[in-house]
Amino acid sequence: MSLNIKKRRGDAVLDKLAPEVQVELARFGEGHTLDETLVWLRERGVKISRTALANWLEGRRARELQERILRSIASGAEMMRQCEKEYGKNPAPSVEALIKLFRVLVMQLASAGAADPEFLRVAGPMMGQVLEAERLAVKRQELILEERRVAVLERRAAQADAAQGVVQDAGLSAEEKMQRMREIFGLSVK
Repeated sequence: MSLNIKKRRGDAVLDKLAPEVQVELARFGEGHTLDETLVWLRERGVKISRTALANWLEGRRARELQERILRSIASGAEMMRQCEKEYGKNPAPSVEALIKLFRVLVMQLASAGAADPEFLRVAGPMMGQVLEAERLAVKRQELILEERRVAVLERRAAQADAAQGVVQDAGLSAEEKMQRMREIFGLSVK
């Protein structure tokens, strides 16, 4: 996955610097003002406008953030491969646990969106998936409850049929009928 971070005019001058100088410049720029960084560059023979420097530093930060997030995603993918291996030995996480994990990822991408809107374009559809998973989890709970209701109704219907049979059994005394009714409905004998 690659996010497109646009380069701006002025980037070419700084991009021609040796990679180690670019790293040094980025580090220097982190702890100093733009004007101090411009002086630092001029002392090294690099002439560039304040705006171009600001744009280059911003682009560099965005690229570094993108690389960190992509490394994090790759690390997560490796972790998932290891998890899959362990699932053979242990049960997989619940759907609820996965939804929680997805929420965390969405929040990380949304936070990164402050630096680069491309992350927001990724976070949006992911949030849709989280909401869909939540909707399905609610639906699953509704089905479980409905299955319980059906089981209760079936048990009550069986009890009613058994009770009807006891009532119609002419060979039983009133006491025997009462005893059987208690057994059918699970009532304690006193």
